[in-house]
Amino acid sequence: MAESYQSSHYDHSIPDVSKPFDLRCPDNTDLWRIPPSTDRGNTPHIYRTIPASDFKSAKVTVSGPWTVLYDQGGLCMIIDIPGAQQNKWVKTGIEMLNGKPRVSVVGTDTWSDWSLHPVVAADKVSATIEMIVEHDHLWVYLIGDDGERHPMREITWWNALPKDATVKVGVSAARPATEGGELIVHYENLVINA
Repeated sequence: MAESYQSSHYDHSIPDVSKPFDLRCPDNTDLWRIPPSTDRGNTPHIYRTIPASDFKSAKVTVSGPWTVLYDQGGLCMIIDIPGAQQNKWVKTGIEMLNGKPRVSVVGTDTWSDWSLHPVVAADKVSATIEMIVEHDHLWVYLIGDDGERHPMREITWWNALPKDATVKVGVSAARPATEGGELIVHYENLVINA
């Protein structure tokens, strides 16, 4: 299965994503764009490239030793538009804030917008998350242990993407702090439907 996957900013071999796997992430990595001039995009990313119009859904369970502020890992979709000066992206997963792991979603059109949600069980350091196209919009859900889908964000600009846009969809991790060393994030049950 790894043959159809590629990587960026990742100095290790691509794991077999059909089984549980880890992604190793150095510190000083992030995917974040805020005015007036912050534009970081050096997170390790394992992905498949598909036409945006073919994308249906992606789902994964993510866990990790979240210890440093902004430690993060989960699903990541980079949206490439031919001729555009900047790409767009959506990332969702667990992110460490104020000493607690939280479920986070970042939607980046021109600039990044960030939203946070408590994990379903307060003592958990893992989450199952899903991105899915519904009614021409991209929705992000947190999946509870009972299978209930908790809506977290609706990306309305999804249906305005040009027909020739492509997505690099898969998993990523980041440790924006410049200390703390390597972060190892664990993934299970990655499914991408196109």
